Amino acid sequence: NVIICGDSGVGKSSLINLLAGEQVADVSTRATSCTLNYSSYKINTGMQQFLVWDTVSFRGRDVGIAIENAVRLIREVFRQGGVDLLVLCRKASWAPSSELQSYRLFEKFLYQGQVPVAVVVTHLEWYEPMEKWWDAEGEGLVKYLGRDVIGHACITT
Repeated sequence: NVIICGDSGVGKSSLINLLAGEQVADVSTRATSCTLNYSSYKINTGMQQFLVWDTVSFRGRDVGIAIENAVRLIREVFRQGGVDLLVLCRKASWAPSSELQSYRLFEKFLYQGQVPVAVVVTHLEWYEPMEKWWDAEGEGLVKYLGRDVIGHACITT
């Protein structure tokens, strides 16, 4: 079980489609989110099968409703065997602290730092090579998250 969290419009659903190798999750071409509820997708890489969970952002939503939605997601994931990886999906541009609300809910409060975390940085079309973003900003982001990450990817979505 892999949970992908992040702000609206960062490319969570696009990341799921990239992992699946086909369009399985709806994506929005606007700045607004099209994910209104959490969804799960079975993704088979040929070597391993994953259940990947797309989450709803807290931005622009009633925080109480967003937290209720997150708690329902957590209950469902635990029924499916628990969480193996939390992925923070974020845009390359440095964002306000509101971006990390869903990450902090999952990582700090619900899992108490017990689940491995990876970071996927999106919207890197102008970086050549894309990994240059992580070289410049990765250490600051890890410090901002307050914990080590087990890996990262710099991609376009």
